[in-house]
Amino acid sequence: MKRKLLILLFFLSAPILSYAQVTINLPDTVVSSDSNQLVIPVKISDTDGADIYGYSMQFTFDPEVISITGFSVENTLSASFLTFENTNTSGVYFISGAGSEAINSDGVLVNIIIETNSLGTSELKFADLLVNEGSPEVISKNGSVVVNTNPVVKSGLGMILLDEDFDEFFAANLDTVFFDQETDSLSFDLFEHEENILIAEIEGNLLRLVPVENRFGSTKVIVTATDENQLIVYDTLSVVVKPVNDVPYISDLPDTVTIIAGEDYKLEGLLELIGDVEDSVSELSLSIVLESDDAISATLNISEGFITISGEVGTGVLKVTVSDQDGGETTVSVQIEVILLDAIEDQRGTPYKVILSQNYPNPFNPSTNINFTLPLSSEVSIKVYDLTGREVATVIDKRMTSGMHSVSFDASSLTSGVYFYKLVTTGFSETKQMLLIK
Repeated sequence: MKRKLLILLFFLSAPILSYAQVTINLPDTVVSSDSNQLVIPVKISDTDGADIYGYSMQFTFDPEVISITGFSVENTLSASFLTFENTNTSGVYFISGAGSEAINSDGVLVNIIIETNSLGTSELKFADLLVNEGSPEVISKNGSVVVNTNPVVKSGLGMILLDEDFDEFFAANLDTVFFDQETDSLSFDLFEHEENILIAEIEGNLLRLVPVENRFGSTKVIVTATDENQLIVYDTLSVVVKPVNDVPYISDLPDTVTIIAGEDYKLEGLLELIGDVEDSVSELSLSIVLESDDAISATLNISEGFITISGEVGTGVLKVTVSDQDGGETTVSVQIEVILLDAIEDQRGTPYKVILSQNYPNPFNPSTNINFTLPLSSEVSIKVYDLTGREVATVIDKRMTSGMHSVSFDASSLTSGVYFYKLVTTGFSETKQMLLIK
């Protein structure tokens, strides 16, 4: 009783001042029924020029849904005030406070403590509100408390075991994973996962998994479900992607090789044409099988990566096989045709082998022509290097048809000196020297 009288004395002795208005408001709050207690701030604003020495507030609420059990002034604007509460009437809560140090800034005036009783919505209203002795005038804004149940995990996402480079698929119908007793309208989102192993996407209520090529390992996909009141639950899908052996590859071998009877032909650059996702080139094995009569022979030089083919007039099939350490292998067949010298051109004038000619003019300033012939359509690269081996220009780098070709090289940006131009195409490379004089 003494404390109540002391508060009232402070309140009545506060200076009688005239100000415009201040605003005191209660928030709209959503709380889970799993929460036994929550703290709701009562905020004051528009205090510029006002000095608040005391206040009294009476709240009304639905006691079947919530109860106001107390208050807290710790870390609030009322921290230095003497305060008093009354909880004797069901559905009504009264609090007052007064102090000798004025409140003259915006912030949390006091926190009220609420406990939940049942599911539902309770308005939280100001039934009576007074600051000082009525000045300044107070504009109040009421709030509400919604007591809701959290969404729950009905059937967990669990774990999935997949093979590397699996086909993309829908891993779960999220409507069967999560449940909310108040609503059927849950929204789903991805919280986190490592995209270096797989990509997870949500399409409507479906969780889709997409592989990342040649990647394996384990990861976790965390999915959140949120109800219309922004209450959230999450579940985790554990995914293990097992490694699967990828077969090695052979790229850009010619379909057909035509050679002159009695001459050796080198099918070069094999080590640049093979590869494997898991193994380095040095860990791969090369082998050849020639299906032909005794007139044609083929020899593999593994260390330098070329095949020497020679023989008399005839045809055959050269099968080139690359194998990895896990037993995976790939075989590519090349048709071999050995002809006489007087048949080196067919009716279309197609040359029988790659020929790189000396540039002309040579010496030159600043441009020169480089001529070459191709027996088959293939990727062609001509690059220029200086005496140190540094690449200084790319003349051409594209796929070209069979036949005779001429390309121009402009060396306007280079200084005088000796340069080398190198032609690289399927199974062939050759380098020649040229001289630039300015």
